[in-house]
Amino acid sequence: MRDLDRGEAESIALALELDAELTLLDEKEGRHAAQRLGLRVIGVAGVLLEAKANGAVDKVRPHLVGDCHRATETRKFKRLTRGDSHLNPSLEIGTK
Repeated sequence: MRDLDRGEAESIALALELDAELTLLDEKEGRHAAQRLGLRVIGVAGVLLEAKANGAVDKVRPHLVGDCHRATETRKFKRLTRGDSHLNPSLEIGTK
């Protein structure tokens, strides 16, 4: 396992300091480190799925594929819609 980058480490430290209910992390190593420390983790995709479920956004796909990581995010979106993602099962909601 690699060392966490500064942003991941700072996010985890702040979440622990604030006794945060949820921590936003996307990188696998950061997510695993946070979970080992007892933190609940969500990624950007999970936030977008929650936003869709709550009516804050109509579609998730444009938000996932609209940046410079289009191919990677499209693969993530396909995993989300197949249901074999790393998301918490309670966040896996319809995205179509």
